Amino acid sequence: MRSTPLNALTRERVAELVKTRRKGRHGDGGLLYLYVPGEETDKRSGATIRRAPAWIIRYKSPTKGRVRDYQIGPELDYSLSAARAKAAEPRRQLDDGIDALDARDQAHADRKVQRQVEEQQRERASATLQAMAEELHALMVKAEQTASPMDQDGQGDTQSWRTSNAPEPRRPNPGDRTSDRQG
Repeated sequence: MRSTPLNALTRERVAELVKTRRKGRHGDGGLLYLYVPGEETDKRSGATIRRAPAWIIRYKSPTKGRVRDYQIGPELDYSLSAARAKAAEPRRQLDDGIDALDARDQAHADRKVQRQVEEQQRERASATLQAMAEELHALMVKAEQTASPMDQDGQGDTQSWRTSNAPEPRRPNPGDRTSDRQG
């Protein structure tokens, strides 16, 4: 690969390349390229397909030894300065001997596993909450079934909650003044 000086592209040059759809990889330096694909013909319909220009990092893998393209994103979504900023992290990884695509794929896989673990934890917590609610409901139903039926006057059996040998509490008589004094 030939070396391109850093920041070789300008906003005006990028706009021109996109407008004229000049096919190829146009280097900005530091492994960053604006890739403008050519027109393709759909084999089934015969229609012309025009893919959008995209920012890529083209590098030789430090682990696999082959040339790889790390796609940053479409030119419509990333300005030249945003593409340069986005290219910084993969370049650091490559400087450290890490294949940027492999690192990105591993990060995606790690996030997927993390989401699955969190979903399982939510499901377990939900199941535990469901079990607790069902247990509480069962206790409430059982308590309702063991409660004594209402008396004729609509009052429940108020004596059932007291122990059998406990005396009934003394209720003060409003006319009895001795109940106020302890004697």
